[in-house]
Amino acid sequence: MLAWEDYEKLTYPEELMKDEATNPNFKAMSIMIRRSRQRWSYADVNEDTVLTKDEFRNFIHPEESDKHKDILVTEAMQDMDPNKDGAVTLDEYMNHLIEMTDEQDRNEEGWAQVRLLALF
Repeated sequence: MLAWEDYEKLTYPEELMKDEATNPNFKAMSIMIRRSRQRWSYADVNEDTVLTKDEFRNFIHPEESDKHKDILVTEAMQDMDPNKDGAVTLDEYMNHLIEMTDEQDRNEEGWAQVRLLALF
């Protein structure tokens, strides 16, 4: 069994989260911790904040569990629905793709064609 506090200390060392001003990855790390905590709670079936081996497997690989893969949809909606209206528009989806694609790939000719097709 593994407690959330132990997992958090091992996975997100305190020195990584010390100072927002000096840590360029602070925002991304904060999002990762929030998402991990959310996924942990979802996998923690008996709500004791401690995961059993099976619960931990569902935490790490929710896509392999029919019961737990819904968390992936929730996470995708959080990523792609910035105005939180419960719907992902084509524009929101494309903006998400742009954010997730590195600059070199976005500058390739094929990427521009995909973006243009989505606009029409």
